[in-house]
Amino acid sequence: MQKNMQKKLGAPVTLKSAVARATSVMFVFQLFGALGAGFVFVAGNVLHITIPATNFWQVFWHLCFWATDFAFVCFTLVLAYLIAGIPAIAPALTLSLYYSHFAGLYGGETISAPLYTDFFTPPQGGAGGLNIGYMGFLFIALAVGYGIRGLYTLWNHIKNTLAPNFDKPISAIASKYKQLKDLKGIAVLEGIDLIVLVLILPIVTALITYFTVQYGFAMPMKALGETLEPLITDTFAAGKNVGGGLLLGVLVGADTIGPLSMAAFRAASNAAAAGNGVPMTAFALTFAATGWVSFAAYFLSRVTKRGGKMDTDDMNLAVSGPINALFDNMKLTVAFGMPFTYRSPISVIPGTIVTCALTALLACAAGLNNALYTAPDYLAKFTQGDYYTSFAQPHLKLSESNHPLLTLLIIALGVLIGAAVVIAIRELVVKWQKGMHIYEETDGDIVLEMRKLAGERAEEDEEEFHAKTHAARPEKAAEPVVIKPPVPDVGITELDFQAWLDESRQRILGKSEDE
Repeated sequence: MQKNMQKKLGAPVTLKSAVARATSVMFVFQLFGALGAGFVFVAGNVLHITIPATNFWQVFWHLCFWATDFAFVCFTLVLAYLIAGIPAIAPALTLSLYYSHFAGLYGGETISAPLYTDFFTPPQGGAGGLNIGYMGFLFIALAVGYGIRGLYTLWNHIKNTLAPNFDKPISAIASKYKQLKDLKGIAVLEGIDLIVLVLILPIVTALITYFTVQYGFAMPMKALGETLEPLITDTFAAGKNVGGGLLLGVLVGADTIGPLSMAAFRAASNAAAAGNGVPMTAFALTFAATGWVSFAAYFLSRVTKRGGKMDTDDMNLAVSGPINALFDNMKLTVAFGMPFTYRSPISVIPGTIVTCALTALLACAAGLNNALYTAPDYLAKFTQGDYYTSFAQPHLKLSESNHPLLTLLIIALGVLIGAAVVIAIRELVVKWQKGMHIYEETDGDIVLEMRKLAGERAEEDEEEFHAKTHAARPEKAAEPVVIKPPVPDVGITELDFQAWLDESRQRILGKSEDE
């Protein structure tokens, strides 16, 4: 019944379609923030319009950039809702908000502290390493959604098991009260469904998910990052840039902005403080490359006709990261690549690891060094942990690099090879799914859908307006109907028929004149 209702409402009923839907909604959320902030950027930096330093513009700017982070909250909420329905909304929202903004508020700190130490950075300067990276939000959505569904299945089993035990005592009571003669044990237990669904299941699921994320993911990843950080630092300090670059790239690709990635960042910043700008140059290149993998994978799939069908939403997601790169926005270059990753993590994550590992390895082997990353102002940013503002887009700061052309070639090679890995894995997955008869294609186009929705809503509003004003909706003028006489099927030609028609008309007109 639930599946039939979902189909009737147009809601996804499979995990793939649910993720596709959630990422489409997330994309619109990201655009809200990106375009709003982009308006301020273009006005101030391109058109050179002086924007007043008023409270309004400060609030507007922050709201737009917070929206790009809340897009991950939106994704978590929508996906959990599509999996488990309304009971999933509260735990998904609160947990995703906590890990996106408040995870660093503990140990006596006040909740009224600023959400961000800088609006470009993860919460509270990295939340002491307790951030969960972008992939952590996918885990929260799945844990909440399927956790509630599992608990609901358990609750139904408990109801059906216990119900017969209540039938006898309820029958004894019902014999004294005619109003209760049809009451059964199952009906009594179903009477507390509201409390179970609205209160108990969401809270239990939220607690289970929190402890799983906190102690099964965040804390172990933090510990692993703290273990690997000195190893990377010592490797670079010993002059082994290639080995250090390889490890650095793997961590960035596997855990973008998460604890492992931030461990690599701190190791690179330590090297920069010691005068070695090669590690941070490599980190910046890999960080930027993560937003280009989906772009290259999409177009490689279209060219090779492999990797399964990609829909219009895939294209919109794939091109958004590179578009932001043109505006020197490192944060959105990286963040806009994640919805594409959510759609196919089993292929995109390995491809991103290959891209980052190869890019960092080649960059360190070639000794690429951007002078910006050993300058005092950038060193201060590294110390503050301003992860997104610490890097420049590679193609916009080539003049500061010791090998400008080689920089572009290395990042392009890394992205293309990583994209090839993505398509190769997708092709294998598609073949396996088709063999198992579980292959599913999506056909999403959020722009077309919103246009259609806007048209439908406008039509409904117009009809409602005319109904309220007792005015009939104007009908379209009927098209004129031209009736032609049938052509006699006597072997007559079209010219002969036209002559006959003209002669007949003339006879009628002549007869009328005589009369």
